[in-house]
Amino acid sequence: MSSSTAVSRLRWTRASCRANPAGSWRRAHIPKKEALLRAAGHEVIVLANGAGKVDLPALMLELGRREINEVHVEAGAKLNASLLREGCVDELLVYLAPA
Repeated sequence: MSSSTAVSRLRWTRASCRANPAGSWRRAHIPKKEALLRAAGHEVIVLANGAGKVDLPALMLELGRREINEVHVEAGAKLNASLLREGCVDELLVYLAPA
C-alpha cells in the first residue's frame, strides 16, 4: 500500500467531520463527496463512535491491520488531546518555534 493511499484515507476521515458551534467534531454525512471519492478510485472508510465522532482507536486498529504502523499527525489542540485521551499515542515528536 502506498503512503498516498493512506493519506487519502486520513484526509477523507478528516473531511467527513465538521465542527458544530460548541466546537466538538461530528461526522457529517456527505454522500456526494463519498461517491466522488469512490468514483476516483479511493476507498472510503467510515469509523464513527457512539457520539458520531471518528472512532480514533478503531482507526488506529484499522491502519495497523493494513500494516500502516506509523502515523504523523499535525493537528490542533482538540485532535491532539483526543488522540492522547483515547490512548492512541505511543510517541510524541514536539517542535517548538523560537519565540
